[in-house]
Amino acid sequence: MGVAHQMVKDLKAQGHTIIIHTARGMKPSKVGEQAALGVAIAEVGCATFKNLAEHEIPFDEIVFGKPHADVYLDDKAVNALSGDMDRGIGWMLADGASGQEVVPKNLPAREFNKVLIMAEHVEKKGLREYLLGEIHFYKNCPESIKDLFPKMHDSDTSEALTPFCSVTIERIFGITFTHMSINRCVTPQRLILVMDALSRIHRCELPPNQKSDGLLDYGNYYNKVKARLTQHSDVYTSLLASEADHREVQRLLTDRDGGGVAQADHREVQRLLTYLKAYESQQRAFHCGRDPWRPSVQ
Repeated sequence: MGVAHQMVKDLKAQGHTIIIHTARGMKPSKVGEQAALGVAIAEVGCATFKNLAEHEIPFDEIVFGKPHADVYLDDKAVNALSGDMDRGIGWMLADGASGQEVVPKNLPAREFNKVLIMAEHVEKKGLREYLLGEIHFYKNCPESIKDLFPKMHDSDTSEALTPFCSVTIERIFGITFTHMSINRCVTPQRLILVMDALSRIHRCELPPNQKSDGLLDYGNYYNKVKARLTQHSDVYTSLLASEADHREVQRLLTDRDGGGVAQADHREVQRLLTYLKAYESQQRAFHCGRDPWRPSVQ
C-alpha cells in the first residue's frame, strides 16, 4: 500500500475529516463546466467509488469536478507524489507502513487519552492513572508559570466515571513544536523560547505546603537521558549529515568505563548528565513530572 493511502487511514483513525476532491474524468467541453461534470460522474463515478472500496480508503465527503481558475494557489497543499508526505504535514506513519525501508524516527504519537476539540476548548478523557495527575497540576499550577499552560475550564473525577476521568481545558491555537521541527522551521529564537519556558518550569519554587512529602521518582532525568543516548544511537546518528559528526556520536556512545556513556568525550552532554546526577543526589525537586512531549508544545 502506498504512503498516501496509509496516511489517509491514519488520519481518519485519529478522528480527522477526510474530503476527497477529484477531477477524474473531467475533460475540456464546449457544453460548459456543469455538463462536463455530469459526463464525468456518469463515466467514472461508479468506478471511483469501487476503487475507494477495493483499497479500503476512508472518506467523509467526495467532490467531483475541477475548480475553475486561471492560477491555482494553496498554502496547505501537500503533493502525494513528493515522497515526503509525513514531513509535509507533520504526521509520522507507523514504521514500515509504507512497505519501504524503515528509517529511524522519533517516538510515535501517544494514545493515552481521547481528545475532543471544540470551538474554544479541548476535552480529554482517559484512564484515571494517566489523567488524574494532569488534572491535579491544572488545579494547583504555580502562579509563576500559569501563563505557560492552558487554563482549565472543568474536570470530572467522579466515581461514576471510574476507571476514567475527564478534563476540559482552554484550546490553544498554534503550531506544535513537532510540526515546526519536521518542516525545519525551528529558528534559534523559537528554540530559545521553548528552552526558556522549560527552564522556568524546572526552576519554579513551590510553597512548603505544596512540596511532595513522598519519594520522588527521578527516572525521567539522568537515567532517561543516559538510556536514550545508549539505546537509541541509530536515531541520533541518522540525524547527523557528516562522517565527522557520525564518528563523534559513536565516540560519545562508546562504553569505555562501564557507565554506558563515554566520559568527557562530549563536554555539553557530559555537563548535562553531571548536572542531572547532582540534581537527583541533592533531592532538589519539589515534584517530578514526565519529560516534555514535543507535540504538546505550541
